Parts: sequence; C-alpha cells; structure tokens
Amino acid sequence: SSGLSSPRLTIMVTLATLWGARLTYNFWIKGGFSGGEDYRWEIVRHWYPGWKWEVFNLIFICLFQQLLLLAFVMPAVTAMQSTTPLGTLDIVATVLYSLLLLGEGGAAPP
Repeated sequence: SSGLSSPRLTIMVTLATLWGARLTYNFWIKGGFSGGEDYRWEIVRHWYPGWKWEVFNLIFICLFQQLLLLAFVMPAVTAMQSTTPLGTLDIVATVLYSLLLLGEGGAAPP
C-alpha cells in the first residue's frame, strides 16, 4: 500500500494544513507579508551580537529547524506505513488537537 489512502494520514495532513493556515493568517494580520524580515529577528539579533549571531544562525536556524521538521514528518511517515485501522485513540487525539487548535486561534486576537 502506498499510504496515500490512509485515513490516519489524511486526518494528520488535514490538521497540519489547518494549523499552517492559522499560523499564516496570524502572521498576515500582524503585517508579516508587508516586506522585509520578521520583526522578531531584529530583537533576537540583539541577544547575540557579532560572531554569536553566526553561531546561533548555524545551530538554531540551520540545524535545529531541520531536526524540528524531521520530527514533524516522522509521525506522518509512520502513519503512512501503518496498516492498523483507526481506533479510539485516533479519534481522541483528533478531537483534542482540534480543540487545542480552535483555542489557539481564539487566543491570538489581531
């Protein structure tokens, strides 16, 4: 099986897409697409002046974020390869994630 017809993977992709849409909307309402870089990087750059910024850039921006992306993808790969049918835990996790996503969206007013 290719995993493309996996209900578990479909649920995960849908929830991840909704989360990404919420993050994009939040970024947009805060002026994130107005040009230039994210305003927060200027603040972070002050924490690590000079060569410390370059080390931070290498460790956090380059390496850590790649590991973070891998950590996000690994459960989807596992779900894609699984032959176990959806169960109660899947439903509970989906409802809990959905509730947390709704709460997160409501907690960040413009």
